[in-house]
Amino acid sequence: SDAMPHGGELEIKLHSQALDKDDLEDLPELTPGAYGVIQVRDTGKGMDESALSLVFEPFYTTKHRGATAGLGLATVHGIIKQHKGHISVESRCGVGTTFTVYLPLSDKHILNEHNPDDTFNPEGIFVLLVEDSSPVRKQVAVLLRRKGMIVKSASNAEEALEMKGEDPIDLLITDLIMPGMNGRELYEKLSETTPNIPALFMSGYSGDILSQNGTLEGGLTFLRKPFTMDSLYEAISKALSSAQRSES
Repeated sequence: SDAMPHGGELEIKLHSQALDKDDLEDLPELTPGAYGVIQVRDTGKGMDESALSLVFEPFYTTKHRGATAGLGLATVHGIIKQHKGHISVESRCGVGTTFTVYLPLSDKHILNEHNPDDTFNPEGIFVLLVEDSSPVRKQVAVLLRRKGMIVKSASNAEEALEMKGEDPIDLLITDLIMPGMNGRELYEKLSETTPNIPALFMSGYSGDILSQNGTLEGGLTFLRKPFTMDSLYEAISKALSSAQRSES
């Protein structure tokens, strides 16, 4: 809706491609091999050269101040680089934009890991879920309720503080970086009335604020997006256990 406010065409293509040394002259960070190629094209407003040069920079946005954190494409770029892939963008003002993603294909068989679902039982705990992405918020809420948790969800920190009321919170699950008050600031605000509240922070952003072992500064539990159902449940269990150890 932002790129094509008056409608248009959105085309998504997916195919596999074998790349050799000659093919990679313009992609020096990739190695020869098989890749999955995802191409997303719109017929929207497009971007000028200035915007194109900054499009993957964290916190850069063309939207009005306060509308977004400017981390969407920076997060996409980080995830693709972590998986040894490549993303490029072509755009013309008034014509549209095309993003092309290369991800290396693996010939290894992925084994099913142990499923903690059989032993994890947080039924009845009250969860305050804060996530500015509506699809993510709804999906996480479904997974929480599937385990018997009671969920109140909000799209930002300010809404969460109003929604909380006098209800005791057993667990805070929040996106770390949001427009307005961020997740860490929300946690500190709630801690004024609920000390040592169990908290799980989510983000796709992999900046210096995160440590290598998956925790935030101060030992708080962090879950990197995208995540699986099992990793969500494991992170919740870790957050609850960490809070219990802090109280004892």
